[in-house]
Amino acid sequence: MKYLPTLIALLYSLPVCSQISESFDNTDLFNNSKWSGETNKFIIENGVLRLYDSLKTGSAFISATSKAVEEATWEWDFTLTFNPSSSNFLDVWLVSDSPAPGGNGLFVRMGSSADDISLYRSEGGVIEKIIDGTDDRLDHSSVSGKIRVMSERNGQFILQSMINQEAQFHQEGSTFVNSMIASYFIIHCNYTSTRSTRIYLDNVSVSGNSFRDTEPPTLLSTVVSDAHHILLRYSEPVFNAHQAGNYSLSSGQMATSVTEHDGLFNVFFITSLPAGKSAALHFENITDTAGNLLDTLLRFRYLPPLEIQSGELVINEIMPDPNPAVGLPESEYIELRNLTAYPLDLSSCEISDPSTSASLAGTWIDSMGYVLLHPGDDYSASNHFKVENCPSLNNSGDQLKLTCTGVTIDSLAYESNWHDPAKSGGGWSLEKISSSPKCSGPGDWTSSYSLSGGSPGLANPIPDSLRDVDPPEMLYSYYDDSLNHLNVTLSEPIYENEASHVTHPQVSSKFMLVEGEEVIIAFNESPNLKTSYETRIEGVTDCSDNSKILVVEWGVPEHAKPGDLVINEIMYEPNPGEPEWIELYNRSDKFLSLEKLFIKFGIDTISLSTLPRTIMPGELLLSSSDRNSLVKMLPYLEPRRVLNIQLPTLKNTGDNLVIHYGTGMIDSVNYLPEFHFELLQDTRGVSLERIDPDQGSFPHNWASASSRVGFSTPGLMNSHYTTEFRGLEKISVEPRAITPNNDGEGDLAIISYRLGPGSWVITCYVFDLSGNLVALPADHIFSASEGTITWDGIRNNGRKAEMGIYLVLLRALGDNGKLIELRDTLVVWVL
Repeated sequence: MKYLPTLIALLYSLPVCSQISESFDNTDLFNNSKWSGETNKFIIENGVLRLYDSLKTGSAFISATSKAVEEATWEWDFTLTFNPSSSNFLDVWLVSDSPAPGGNGLFVRMGSSADDISLYRSEGGVIEKIIDGTDDRLDHSSVSGKIRVMSERNGQFILQSMINQEAQFHQEGSTFVNSMIASYFIIHCNYTSTRSTRIYLDNVSVSGNSFRDTEPPTLLSTVVSDAHHILLRYSEPVFNAHQAGNYSLSSGQMATSVTEHDGLFNVFFITSLPAGKSAALHFENITDTAGNLLDTLLRFRYLPPLEIQSGELVINEIMPDPNPAVGLPESEYIELRNLTAYPLDLSSCEISDPSTSASLAGTWIDSMGYVLLHPGDDYSASNHFKVENCPSLNNSGDQLKLTCTGVTIDSLAYESNWHDPAKSGGGWSLEKISSSPKCSGPGDWTSSYSLSGGSPGLANPIPDSLRDVDPPEMLYSYYDDSLNHLNVTLSEPIYENEASHVTHPQVSSKFMLVEGEEVIIAFNESPNLKTSYETRIEGVTDCSDNSKILVVEWGVPEHAKPGDLVINEIMYEPNPGEPEWIELYNRSDKFLSLEKLFIKFGIDTISLSTLPRTIMPGELLLSSSDRNSLVKMLPYLEPRRVLNIQLPTLKNTGDNLVIHYGTGMIDSVNYLPEFHFELLQDTRGVSLERIDPDQGSFPHNWASASSRVGFSTPGLMNSHYTTEFRGLEKISVEPRAITPNNDGEGDLAIISYRLGPGSWVITCYVFDLSGNLVALPADHIFSASEGTITWDGIRNNGRKAEMGIYLVLLRALGDNGKLIELRDTLVVWVL
């Protein structure tokens, strides 16, 4: 049975009928003991509870004792004289282990960005929506209503609401919730200054039973600490656990004594436990407070302590600046995490900064568990340890080191700027994102996402969006002929002992060196010019164990000559928020070096690369000032195919672009807006494509990218690409007969066409034999020289075409003013 750990001490053996019935008729309500909290922020007005924190932005709560959780009903009336939002809402905590919001429990939220009424569960600082109410229920300038929540004995919770003038309850949803203990009922308002007096609540009613325990206790953890001691932690308070006679080994040996501290029972045997052998511990007469009997046979194996190795224990969370507190004690702490499958004795370990070192003698950490080290008495849970002379954590940054038997196990050099700016003022911990000991530095740490400011002694609540799940990618590679080395630059560091490589064809390597993001491979012999080589790097693994096999194509770089490299596509006027770019095409049979190539924009000259990286024969590369945005926008585009260089802004009125090597020109184009198809009314987001890469940059060799490819083809073959126009204009229809009955066979007519070079606006008509227009499959579509259109046999009036012969007419108007009409026939065959 699962229990909320912080609520265990609140278990009760008998059901208790719990009730709150509050109509707020007593104006002196807050002078008695029923309600506590921030009572100064509320008033009683005309028999209604009203938030009254005038002209302030913040939150306010009051709470009352309530143990209702099983077979319970919660009801209340509310009024919000505004349209609620993610900043202005009302939470009502049905169940809470804390008298203030943010503990473990359940609450109903009225208002969010979805304007809904939903049920949430809060546990260990993590909030989860468990009933997602109907969106827009509260989307009104002023809204009143009644909320009802009911719980069944089997753990089912039902959420209902009745808004404004509705006559009956609307069910928002239902869910099942694991058993929990209730201690408080809370009313919590969140608001901005203009809404700080406009939340009302009335007729609060709570009835039901407290949690009824029918499950026996279990063991939460067991540690064989040495040859004479077994440490036990139970899932809940127990009776008779202090009596040594209730513990015995399978050999018949009885325990000598039992001591307990903070819920951890130390069972002592005067005779040594059998080393390395399987044994069993028997329990007798141990019950929980409800009388449920523990029935457990604990099998264990005592292994003599091992030396802790590097990577088995990591610094997982730190609280350098606990003031002002968000929800935790104002105390610094350091959290360690055990990454092994066995408990670790930290007696040989020390935690230190440059000025202070503290021993961790007497400290244990469970397998895959956490331990909190702190200097004071603010924390007292079982996995929290007060450390004498604990290093003080400097707010601005510090260097921490964890050593065991003199060996450095982990270290951390943190800085205050690792925090999110909104959480840099204190009260928030820094938490490690990954579980790997290999990841370190600012990229692997973040401000805590826990509502209380940190998660001491618990798993870090890291959002999935922050976790690294992507393997390393190749940014670029180049062959350095002066050293006979292949250099590969990756998107993140990898580890030498996790990478191997195979090179082919006909080139053997001497060694491979990994230096962070760089992989360097040295060869025994020199490769040949104009020859394509392939290097396979296996086991390319980052610190989060994301792995990939990289295949690197490379060759010996040569200098470009005029016509080898051409400007192939230009995006000078992208859509808002998207980057400009220029596409380059290697039309030669060489691996062209980019190292000494420059691109000139009017009076600006930019180097394409400071390294001898290459563009392969037939390869397309993009140059842009924002590689990350391009790769994110175009998932098919590998990072290595984008030159991340600082381009000047491309002029929308046109400009002269020149690629040159030294004083020699390689290619140039004077692009103008007039290169676009003249019937395009808006050219934003439309690239200019080179039609024939073997021809010059004269105007008629450029065209607007086709609408059928999304108006641009970065890194892909141009939509207007051609080296010559092969054959006459033509149209064809396949299949010749269609049966539009949606059976998956012959349902569509595919109308294929070929036109002349350039851009075209096409319209496709279908006529019957009487000359009546039946359908219009394409109406003034912007197209390249070739394409397809489909017709599903449905007439313009939405009815299926009758059986018979039909004429297909395609009319195309080119950017040169040429008009083409093409005809073919098809048969509609109705089965």
